[in-house]
Amino acid sequence: MDRLNIIGAGNVAQSLARQWHAASLLEIGDIYHRPQSQRGEQALQHIGSGALTSDMRSMQAAKLWMIATPDDQIAAVAQQLAHSKVLRANDSVFHLSGALDSSELEALSPLGVQLSSVHPMMTFQAPLDQNFANTYCAIEGQDSERLSNAFHAIGFEAIPIAREHKVLYHLAGVMACNYLTTLAATSSSLLKQCDIEAKQHMQILGPIMQATLNNLMQGSPSSALTGPIARGDHDTVAKHLESLQLLAPSLLPLYHILAKATLPISQSQGTASPSQLIAIESLLDRD
Repeated sequence: MDRLNIIGAGNVAQSLARQWHAASLLEIGDIYHRPQSQRGEQALQHIGSGALTSDMRSMQAAKLWMIATPDDQIAAVAQQLAHSKVLRANDSVFHLSGALDSSELEALSPLGVQLSSVHPMMTFQAPLDQNFANTYCAIEGQDSERLSNAFHAIGFEAIPIAREHKVLYHLAGVMACNYLTTLAATSSSLLKQCDIEAKQHMQILGPIMQATLNNLMQGSPSSALTGPIARGDHDTVAKHLESLQLLAPSLLPLYHILAKATLPISQSQGTASPSQLIAIESLLDRD
């Protein structure tokens, strides 16, 4: 069984390591954390295995090294690892950044180690305790086969990605995840203006958001699209714009951007006629 050392004890590292340990797939070795940080003890408890250390030079040998620090610390950690003399030739070092590729680890290149980046397409608001079945991760770098096997063993569908595509891949996740939250917050602000209690906002919005996600999972954006632009309903779009101008003018730019981005989806769906979509586009252009 390969041994895994961990640098950075955040939610992602804890979630992955717990599954590898629980399934007896990897031996959890040393967990490096900053002195005085409470994260180390939390990680040890959640993972259920490992040994804490705040001295990188004291870390024991391991075949796999996972760097799970914030993005702006990865290159510095690689430098520290290079100077710590704890790595062996052919060890595998990978980081979990979505937007950064394995070149962040270039300080380790002279040591003859395998350098990679892996990004799970999942949100980690807190440490998770779950198998990652049907969840994807993108792997870039030199040790893709070993890492693909390790991630596949805890449920992930691992896909290769070119270095130059890492940022776009990460951006796709940000648009789908982070900005979904932004849209929910925007919708909540409109419900607030309707004098609806805040505690009810997500109770109202949650089911329609979930139904839309279900429709997307079963089909495609064009098959899942509903609403006024899908119908080619010029009058309703006009009323939206009028209401926003009167009650929430700061949201007009966002509405315009989203509505215009929805037009080609509606066109692909084919429910609205070309003339209806042209009329809506003209309305958005002149408003």
